[in-house]
Amino acid sequence: MKYRSWAEIDIKRLTENIHSIQKFLNSKTKYLQVVKADAYGHGAIEVSRIALNNNISYLGVANADEGIQLRLGEISSPIIILSPSTFDEIDDIIKYQLTPAVSSVKFAGKMNRKLEKLNNTLNIHIEIDTGMGRTGFEIDNAEKEIFKIAKFKNISIEGIFSHFPNSEISNDDFSGNQIKKFIKLIKNLKKNGVKIPLIHMANSGGIINYPSSHFNMVRAGILSYGEYPGPELKNKIKVKPVMTFKTQVILIKRFKKNQTVSYNRTFKVKKNTNIAILPIGYGDGYDFLLSNNGEVLINGKRFPIVGRVTMDLTMVDLGEDNSVKVGDKVTLIGQSGKQKITAEDIAKKAGTLNYYVLCSVGKRAPRIYINQKKIQKFRPILKRKDITNNLITKDKLDEIIKHSLQLRLNEEVGNSLFHGLFQSIFSVNDEPMSFRNKFYYKIAFSDNKKLKNFYNARIIIKYEKVFTNSKFKIACTNTERKLEQLFRDPTVEYRWLLEKKRIFDFEDFKLKQVKINNHKLKLVEKIKTKRGLEFNMEIPEKMNLLNQPVEFYLEFDTIHPKDKKEFPVYIIHPTKGLEILFDYSKIKIKTPKIFPFFAGKIRYPVIKYKKDKIHISTNEKDWIFPNSGLLIYWT
Repeated sequence: MKYRSWAEIDIKRLTENIHSIQKFLNSKTKYLQVVKADAYGHGAIEVSRIALNNNISYLGVANADEGIQLRLGEISSPIIILSPSTFDEIDDIIKYQLTPAVSSVKFAGKMNRKLEKLNNTLNIHIEIDTGMGRTGFEIDNAEKEIFKIAKFKNISIEGIFSHFPNSEISNDDFSGNQIKKFIKLIKNLKKNGVKIPLIHMANSGGIINYPSSHFNMVRAGILSYGEYPGPELKNKIKVKPVMTFKTQVILIKRFKKNQTVSYNRTFKVKKNTNIAILPIGYGDGYDFLLSNNGEVLINGKRFPIVGRVTMDLTMVDLGEDNSVKVGDKVTLIGQSGKQKITAEDIAKKAGTLNYYVLCSVGKRAPRIYINQKKIQKFRPILKRKDITNNLITKDKLDEIIKHSLQLRLNEEVGNSLFHGLFQSIFSVNDEPMSFRNKFYYKIAFSDNKKLKNFYNARIIIKYEKVFTNSKFKIACTNTERKLEQLFRDPTVEYRWLLEKKRIFDFEDFKLKQVKINNHKLKLVEKIKTKRGLEFNMEIPEKMNLLNQPVEFYLEFDTIHPKDKKEFPVYIIHPTKGLEILFDYSKIKIKTPKIFPFFAGKIRYPVIKYKKDKIHISTNEKDWIFPNSGLLIYWT
């Protein structure tokens, strides 16, 4: 109630809606969740995560900026831009590994040239205009244009799609002809050697009314949010509204007969009445066209809006009802008691669409994510100043700023301030921060001659750090619980999580060598413990390296299941400068993709695709926060 208005998003309902839609589909049909326009006002990042947890593997956005938002929110699944992109968006599309919808050979050619220079590849989806009359290749010319794009070496045509203008109408001849044209094009392309893996046409209306348009993927938008694209569909599928939009009463005033309410005096009080003032208006996304037209729900009762809806305030006529009090919740969209107002109800009154009503709910209102009537998440979670105040005391922050300002007033000030904040967050008891410098990580896959279902993985790790333990361990385990135990042990320098299904054995983790400043250390002991496999190492006293910066080198062989087509690399310590090399030259997999999830001053590393190798790096001066990393995946 500290907010003037808020939108409650029901996670359970969203999940149930997704499951209801999935029942209409063949088990092999893929489901793309449309999350453009901030997931129709519901919160794109949060909705994407919920969808991905419910067997949905593709997300749809309207432009590159929306895709970037999801990437920055650590969403690594394929993201398809459903509208044509501009030339200026190409660099970001490549950088953030987004999948553009292509309606122009010129755009595809320009993107291909950029990809060639970067030695990179990218998936695209081709859009076909079968009758929408908007974007996409015209159906009559599409085949020859697609043949041109298919020749570009750095572009892979992953999908082809079309769109309905009125799929909410069942048994519509126009929609039926669209499907026939699209099927004919797909067959001709296949006949001439262009096989495209993903074919999609059905939007929310198409999912219900036109099963022949499902192909092998559908795009669910408004239906998943509990609204219908047309009234006919209400009897064919059951979904419930996911969003409830609320505000509160901030003032109640007594108005006398003939007094007027709000701008331009469009409402005149006919008899003495109570008027409630709500702290919400068209600046919050509450439609101006509801002036003297809309209704709200308070304590399960329906009350009319009177006067003009203003930018920040709306007035409601309570009549002689004295039960409403300042602070009472007001439902604008949703249910209160037995009364209900849907986005469709508002759309009818305002002469607009339920799509528009949902998308208009403004950014002033935080999104509160509720599951089984309990708050699970809040956006915004915290204000930025709250984060700083909770992590760093005011005195400590003043000290950092003072120290920074003593330096020359140039880039050093910003870098020093950042380093000071970083130090304060990640150091313990104001001791010098433990971090890794120039972190190098190489993974080289090869076939395992003994285990046919596994790859052999040669791992080489190098970094600089201050060594505080002359005796330390390298460890390997096979459960996350045991891994946590190893993390808590300060003598464990490096730990590895093995595939859970494997019988735990030293053959699965072979320590090749450990070096300090290029001096090879002898293995003191290798033992099996309750925690896993442990290799005890010791730095000779004569090296006199305790509490000194050293270069650490670790090399070992382990295994990776062939059916697990991904390989994560985690950064678990504050790290300055990063280089990762993935070498797949000795195995047969298609070009892998990289999805970074970095936190800190730099969010995305430089990614270079070379023949059978991928090189990922950051500047040596760039700090990377713990719990960062990247995922390498392939098909």
